[in-house]
Amino acid sequence: MARKEVLIISSVGGHLLNILKIKDSFINKDYIFVVNDRTDLDKIMIKRTIRITHAERNFLQFVNLIESFFILIKFRPKIILSAGAAPAVLFSYLGKFLFGSKVIFIESISRVKTPSLSGKLIYPIADRFYVQWSSLKEKFPNAIFTGSVL
Repeated sequence: MARKEVLIISSVGGHLLNILKIKDSFINKDYIFVVNDRTDLDKIMIKRTIRITHAERNFLQFVNLIESFFILIKFRPKIILSAGAAPAVLFSYLGKFLFGSKVIFIESISRVKTPSLSGKLIYPIADRFYVQWSSLKEKFPNAIFTGSVL
């Protein structure tokens, strides 16, 4: 399989909504979505979405680890884009260190003063890390603040 330009990792719900709000930044690229649950697909996701096991902070993370490894082998993305949550961590670390992918992360708009666990874990390896509230720059000093995507 040819290398994808952008692999978009997202939990369904608000995280996915954040990503879809910035679709103009990747719509003209060779992209594929990976989501962790069933959801109604936006038209840009049809025939471009892989669903993985929904895992919380439990043993199913090991299933996600295997799924992420095989998806990354298949698509070898240049960029991993995510707004969270849990699957973003596995994909980001494996993609960055095994496949040389660039990691772009957008911290959730719901995080005004305290960072998410995914954000804390991905921040050290992110090539670009965006926050949607300037107050989070205290926690993530190298983050980029350009306002809210919503």
